[in-house]
Parts: sequence; C-alpha cells; structure tokens
Amino acid sequence: MSATIKPFTDEFEEYGRDESRASGEASSISFPTTEDEVRAILEKLHAERVPVTVQGARTGLAAGAVPHGGHILNTSRMNRYLGLRRDEQGQFLLRVEPGVCSRSCASS
Repeated sequence: MSATIKPFTDEFEEYGRDESRASGEASSISFPTTEDEVRAILEKLHAERVPVTVQGARTGLAAGAVPHGGHILNTSRMNRYLGLRRDEQGQFLLRVEPGVCSRSCASS
C-alpha cells in the first residue's frame, strides 16, 4: 500500500482546518490514491477504533472537514477520470474519483 498513515506533524498543519477557519487536531493523516488504499486504511483504523475525518478540497464553510482528534483521510490525491458514457437521452455522464476538482475548486 503506497498511501501510508503518517503522524500529524506541523508539516500537515493546514489540514487541521477548512474554509470555515475553524481549527482542529488529529493524530494521523493519509492521502490515498485508490479505493484499495482507502479500504486498507479504514480497515486498520477501524480495528484500532480510531475516529476518521474524511476531507476533500477543504472548501466547506461548515467545518465538516475539521478534525476533532483521530485520523484525517484526505481524498484530494484521488483525482483521476474513470470513464465517460452517454445515457439513453444522449447526455454525457462522467465518472470521477472524489479528488477531481472543478475549475472553481482548482483555482482556490
């Protein structure tokens, strides 16, 4: 597994807050890039009964991405496009990982 659980050091301080400007703390952080990595990380943390805060781009205003202890699972590096198809009405449907940002997200 390439996405390791790292101690939450000063290097990761910015991940303790989101656009709400609320601050929190965590004991560890990870940046998975695949579903398998997410699964392995969550299985390990579940076995150890560690609470998890899931983060995306941290652009929320309600402090939902602010950790209150435990582990931060940041999905921003899960940024691949997985597929494009057309439905019966001719509309295009794009399948993406949770770290794919729109233009507004990418510019912030």
